Amino acid sequence: MREFIKSMVSFSVAVPLFAIKTLSNTLQRSEETSAQAGKDDGTSLDAVVQATESQLEGTVKSVFKAGDKLQRDLVDRMFDTLPADGDDDGSETGTAAAAAEESGPAAATPGEPSAVDAGNLDTSVFVTLGESLAAGFGDFGLSAEAQSGSFAALVAQQMQTPFAQPLVEAPGIGTIPGYDDLPVIMPALMQNTALDSFPPPATYGNLSVPAFRISDAQQVRPLPPLVHRSDHKQTAANLILGGADLMAGEGEHFNQLESALRQSPTLALLELGYHEAVEGAIQGDPAPLPEIDAFKADYGSLLESLRKAGSQVVAMTIPDPCDTAYLSTVESAARNLKLSPSVLLKGYNLKDDDRITIQGLFEMGCQLLSRNLGPLPDGSILPATAVNRISERIQALNAELASLAEKHDALVFDLHGLLHEVAEQGITVGAKQLSCDFLGGFYQLNGHYLGLAGHAVIANGLLELLNDAFDATFPLVDLEVALSTDPVTAYQQADGPDLDLDDLSALSPAPSEEAPAIEAVKLIPVEEDPFEAPAEHHGHATRLTLPEGLEQTLPLCKAASYYGDAIRAVNCRTDAEGKFGSGRELLFGGLAMLDSHLDGHVHIKFSEPVDDISHFEISVGEGLVGDDGLMTAPYLFKLPAQQNSVSDDGDMISSGDLNLATGEVTNLDFAFRFFNTALLALVRCNPKFPDVPIQFPGMYGSASARFDQRPDGNLDFTFQGTTFIPLGMALEDPVRFPLPFCSPALEYASVPGHGTTLHPHIQLSTRPPLAAADEVKLPQIPENEIREYTIHAHNTSFGDKFHLTAPELVGDPTGRSQLMGRVQVQFGQRFGDSVSVAISHLNPGGLLTPDPETPLGDDFPGRLPPAPIGHNEFLRFSQRTYYLDSLTCIDDPFDFCVGAVNVKTGNVLGEMLHRALIGQNVFYALVRLEPRTPKESFMFQGPARFEKDGHGQTVLRFRGQVTIPYPEGNLFPAPDLATTFTAGPDSVLDPFLWVQAMDTPEAPDAVMKGEAEQVVSSAAEVFSYRYEIPGNPDQHAPVFEYTNHTQGGQFRLDSLSWVSFTNSRESKLKPGKHDTVTFSGFGVWDKNDVQTDSVLVNVQVSTAPKGQYVSIQIGAAVVSNVNTKPADIEQVRP
Repeated sequence: MREFIKSMVSFSVAVPLFAIKTLSNTLQRSEETSAQAGKDDGTSLDAVVQATESQLEGTVKSVFKAGDKLQRDLVDRMFDTLPADGDDDGSETGTAAAAAEESGPAAATPGEPSAVDAGNLDTSVFVTLGESLAAGFGDFGLSAEAQSGSFAALVAQQMQTPFAQPLVEAPGIGTIPGYDDLPVIMPALMQNTALDSFPPPATYGNLSVPAFRISDAQQVRPLPPLVHRSDHKQTAANLILGGADLMAGEGEHFNQLESALRQSPTLALLELGYHEAVEGAIQGDPAPLPEIDAFKADYGSLLESLRKAGSQVVAMTIPDPCDTAYLSTVESAARNLKLSPSVLLKGYNLKDDDRITIQGLFEMGCQLLSRNLGPLPDGSILPATAVNRISERIQALNAELASLAEKHDALVFDLHGLLHEVAEQGITVGAKQLSCDFLGGFYQLNGHYLGLAGHAVIANGLLELLNDAFDATFPLVDLEVALSTDPVTAYQQADGPDLDLDDLSALSPAPSEEAPAIEAVKLIPVEEDPFEAPAEHHGHATRLTLPEGLEQTLPLCKAASYYGDAIRAVNCRTDAEGKFGSGRELLFGGLAMLDSHLDGHVHIKFSEPVDDISHFEISVGEGLVGDDGLMTAPYLFKLPAQQNSVSDDGDMISSGDLNLATGEVTNLDFAFRFFNTALLALVRCNPKFPDVPIQFPGMYGSASARFDQRPDGNLDFTFQGTTFIPLGMALEDPVRFPLPFCSPALEYASVPGHGTTLHPHIQLSTRPPLAAADEVKLPQIPENEIREYTIHAHNTSFGDKFHLTAPELVGDPTGRSQLMGRVQVQFGQRFGDSVSVAISHLNPGGLLTPDPETPLGDDFPGRLPPAPIGHNEFLRFSQRTYYLDSLTCIDDPFDFCVGAVNVKTGNVLGEMLHRALIGQNVFYALVRLEPRTPKESFMFQGPARFEKDGHGQTVLRFRGQVTIPYPEGNLFPAPDLATTFTAGPDSVLDPFLWVQAMDTPEAPDAVMKGEAEQVVSSAAEVFSYRYEIPGNPDQHAPVFEYTNHTQGGQFRLDSLSWVSFTNSRESKLKPGKHDTVTFSGFGVWDKNDVQTDSVLVNVQVSTAPKGQYVSIQIGAAVVSNVNTKPADIEQVRP
């Protein structure tokens, strides 16, 4: 079974990772009897190479013979990291490491901890009321990685008292003042249940909610639905204060104070007010901070209620944001920028007491790196006058807090004083000096919140206060242990000398220059809209003719040619995750993306054709030149990328084979050298970065090429390639990720980036881009944002056109299942007339379910993301019928779908390449019964477009397909999935993936309702349903009832977890009206008089006249699923 699963999930074009893994296991077993101690890694690598060459052919074999150092290192590390028994990631060492990480920075030593003396303090029920700081906020989200080391959790740990926390799966939840809000995407990529413990308990000890104000502690209550798609604070409050009650759809919803009081606390920490202080600092105005009278009423009420309940209370004073890394002094900023303070003052016309925000600091760093000083964006500088006003208000509030605490006999912990002392003097932990500077080791990348060491310092202050006040002897947190487990303390400012005055004078003032313009090109007119072509449409219709002399040199179309990278910057907490970059918490909220259009020529040399096959070799001559650009991520990060260029590799020749009769291009093996200053920064931070070319498809990637006949007898050429480079395996040393601060010696500031992965990509084309199909439908393409789209299931499907020449399988049926889910699109920086995009497919919104145990995930080397879910269907040959179930369509987690969209047409340049794993019972059987099945994921390829419909919705459309010849003699499963048929000649499989999805905001005033009786599903099940779904379920109770008469089961909705209102693409409804509702929720499934609570449901109902459709999936489509899939495939084209 293990080998079958490995084969199923082996899906690289060249050498599948699992093929390497299986081969390595075989070699290990053979070497155990012959290998001698002391043999180096090179011996193992040679064995891998020899065995691979003996078993593989064609391009894969040539890759091994080419001697590519990076790819050899990858193979070697995969081999070396395998455990002795061949089972990956299951060793006791890995488990222990993960457990140690989860336990936080003050993990107890082995054995039973010694009892503590609590003195006269009752610690039996310990609660914390707070905001992001007390919650344990991470770099850019609240997630378990940081929560486990929050000061409240450490205090509970040292007191040995129970303290449940709402540990959130990374990438987490929450928003941060001073940074653009991203949509609430839940589940997000790599999330399953959102909370580590699911279903959640009735209440938690740490009740701190990110972004809570003082007044929110008594005013904000959980509100359905569970996920508010545009409100981070409400969603966090729902999960932390009322997840269990919201799921049940019953019970009273408690605010933060009530949630604490209902537990009868004996000790309470109160940390509130910092969020308002941070907001005031960002706005340069103390207005967000409460007035004294309001503060006295709200804060006094909290203290009074807790003390009356019999709890001891520790009130924590409000820190001053001017003491944090978010607001740098001129001296602190100068240290990061590698300038003297006097140069910084003069260069940016600053005053001595002005503060520079982190955004301003990054802007200054980018200007210095690009040698182009200019005005700073709004919000970059906080004037000294604003600093003083904010600090004075905070001091007044803290004085009132102390007075209120004295009145109510509560303790005061001077958090303000502690952080001010760190700002003034720093703090020494062991041999490490930490400071409040940005990258000083105390504050995280966001600048507002502390790293694990900082939390440990606060925890010790609180423990000392409790020891003194209650004659207790709680042990303190070991700060050196905290230091060793805190990635924040490994931040590094740039080394090397400072820039001198002459250097800065040469940069300023800079002449104003516009970005390089893309040459005006005549776009290819749309003769046939690819989305309107029949479903049976395929590529080339005419034979190709080689150019005279079998050689040609053509100019690239710059508007259609580009290269770049999408870097998944993470800092994985375990080696197991770091190998393949499977950590869930992205450092900057998304990919760090860069693309640049390319200018130059491509030279192609063809061989004389043999049986219509011509081998070709490609060169870019003296190289391709790109425009200056900027690598950006959604939160904070940006890094100039100048001197962009692409060149041939001196040792490897880019080549492939062209079938002149069909136009098919195969055996692609391309190698290029990429260069830009952003890549240089990464290399400078990682000195052992291998000096090798980037290959497409490489060891793990995709490549596609196309030739089109030109009137002059030459052939237009288009090439697209993507590949995957996991730095955790490619580099020996821990990976460091660069930031835009650099000395004249090219020493960059950096942060830990263990598990960071690169996703280089390139598109070269001699053909202009396709024109807009309809200029009226051009959408506004955003920049540097993430958007969530709702899949329109009627027009989204996975299917396969079967042509199998076996006597038992007569006919060419199409197996097709409509898909339910979402699409996440990350838009990057604009370059020329294009914007970078990265596209991911997700499961339905609000479908909070544990990671399903499927054959696809059991032995996959990296974490698989949640995926769209299909329906049970039939595949009908004339003499045989197959039942298709368990369908999921999972994005390849290594080979990302990245590209660029032309802002003037809405078209994705070229064709979109989207790799996916298909989970389905017939595919599982196919791999199990026919070991010769190709071991790779499906590379769906086709046109993609963003367009605006009549309601102003942005619609994403993708029409991907792939043709897979099925070799004569190969076996194909029979309907019983145990026996087989034998395929005859000219057998072909044509899988396709069609997607249509809408980007829409929340519609709180919307309500859709309807019902239907005795509906027959596409799988011949009879069902009835009734629904009434509001956009605001707190004001209008939701209703959903479903009866599957065939199954004999019934479902009743208790609560909504997620809701979206959209319109079909051709809707004629008036603005504000909707014809499609999509929702998820929890309810009761009743079958055979057995009721099961908290069962998930996801539903889509479309009342569109041309596309009426309903999909109902109970228990992630495992318990029950039905849909009204149209029989005519032409009706569901995207």
